[in-house]
Amino acid sequence: MSVSDSNTKLTYLEFIGCTGKKVPRGHWKDKKNHEKYMEYLSYKLGYTKTEQWYGITKKAICGNYGGGLLFRFNNSPYKLIKSVFPENEWLVWMFKCAPNGICKNADIRKDYVLWLGKKLGYNNREDWYGITQKAIHDNYGYGLLKRFNDSPYRLIKDVFPDYKWLVWLFNCAPHGIWKDKAIREDYVLWLGKRLGYNNKEDWYNISHKAIHNNYGGALLTHYYNDSPYQLIVDMFPECKWFGWMFKVAPNGMWKDYAIRKEYIEWLGKRLGFNNKEHWYGISVNAINDNCGSGLLCGYYNGSPYRLIKDVFPEYKWVKSKFCNHKTEKKLVDYLHKNKERLNIDYIKHGYRPSWADVRATDNTYYIYDIYIKLINGVESIIEIDGRQHYRQVSNWASPEATQIRDRRKEDLAVYNNHNLLRVNQEDVLSDKGDWDEIVDEFIKEVYESEGGGIIYDCADGERYSEI
Repeated sequence: MSVSDSNTKLTYLEFIGCTGKKVPRGHWKDKKNHEKYMEYLSYKLGYTKTEQWYGITKKAICGNYGGGLLFRFNNSPYKLIKSVFPENEWLVWMFKCAPNGICKNADIRKDYVLWLGKKLGYNNREDWYGITQKAIHDNYGYGLLKRFNDSPYRLIKDVFPDYKWLVWLFNCAPHGIWKDKAIREDYVLWLGKRLGYNNKEDWYNISHKAIHNNYGGALLTHYYNDSPYQLIVDMFPECKWFGWMFKVAPNGMWKDYAIRKEYIEWLGKRLGFNNKEHWYGISVNAINDNCGSGLLCGYYNGSPYRLIKDVFPEYKWVKSKFCNHKTEKKLVDYLHKNKERLNIDYIKHGYRPSWADVRATDNTYYIYDIYIKLINGVESIIEIDGRQHYRQVSNWASPEATQIRDRRKEDLAVYNNHNLLRVNQEDVLSDKGDWDEIVDEFIKEVYESEGGGIIYDCADGERYSEI
C-alpha cells in the first residue's frame, strides 16, 4: 500500500495490514520495510522537506510502532535516517537527538567547525578570533562546547592545532588565562611588535590606552593594579627600569625618598654635572624636560633649589646662586618696580593654572615662569629660556625636543586667552639685548589689544624653522 492523504490517519500496523497489536516478527529484517516505514512516518509527521528529518525524535518513532526498527540502529534516529537516505549528506550535529559520544570523535568536531566557519562567513584563521559562545550554541554546538569547558578558544585550538593561536585575541578568551606567566610574556612580546617597539627603552612610551586597546585590559587591571610600569618590570626583570621615564609613571612613586635621590643622581649624569656646584645651573625646564615635573611640582612647589637642598642636605647651598632663581628674581623685581607704569595689577612667580594640567595626555603639569595680570584684565605669561632652548647643552634633551615642548606650552596659553613673551635668560642676567625694552613693548601692546593670543619670541621665531 502506498501512502496518501487518506490513509495517513492509519497506524503503521493498519497501514501494513497487520491485525495484531505488534509489528510482525522479522518485519524489520527487510530493508524495504525500513524505507516503507520512513515513507509512512514522513506523511504521518507532515515532513515535506529533507531538512525536517533533523527534528525527528525517539518518541516520534517509538510512538508510531518504530521502536523495533530504531533498536536495530542502536536507538539512534541519526543512524536510521542515514541508512534509509544514504544519498543525502547528513550533518550529525543538527539532529535533535544526536548520537551519544559524537563530541569524542575528532573528525566530527573538525567537520562541525569547518561547516560553522562557512556558515559564519569565515574565510581565514584570523576570523575565528571573533567566535562567541552564542554563535556556537545557536548553531547546534552546545554539547560540543561543553566538552571544552564552554571555551571557544579551546575548541578552535583543538581543531586547528597547527596554527599559532593568540588566546588574548579571542572575543571570548578563557577565564584565568593571565594566571599563566608564559601567556603574559607572549602577550607583551606580541604587543611590542604591534606597537613597533624595537628595544627595551621603547617600553617607556607604553600607556594604559595602548594596552586596553590591544586586548590587555583585564591583564593590566587584575594583575598589575592598572600600572603599565608594574607590568613591564615584571616581564623584563633583568632590565634596570626608571619609573619616572614611563609615559605613565607609577602612582605615588615620588613619595619614596630613595627614588627621589636616585632620580637626581640619574639627572646629574644625564646633564653632565660632575660636582655639587654644577647644580646651581639647574632649571625648572631641565627638570621638567627630564621627566621630573611631578616631583618638582608635587613635592617642592616648583623650586629646583628646594629639591636639590632636600636631596643633598649636607651641602651648604646658597639660594641666590641658583641660575633660574637669580634671573627670575631680577625680572620679577623689575616688574614690581614698574608695576604702575606698566599698568600691572598682579604678578605671580611660578604660574600653574589648572588648564596646564595635561597629565592625562602629556604626562606632565606645565608650570610657567612668570604670570602678570594687567589692570584691564589682560593675562600674560613671561618665559625665561636658557641656552638649552637654542643649542645642545651637554647631554640634555635636544633643542628640538625642548622647543616642541615650548610650542605646546604656547598653544595652551593662547587657547586659554593668554599672551606670552619669551626672553633669553642670558640677556636678563647680563643686561644684554635691551630685554627690559622688549618687556615694556610687549606689555604695552597686550594692554592696548585688550585680549589674548599675542606671542613675542626673543628669537623672532627662527628657532622653530626646522621643527
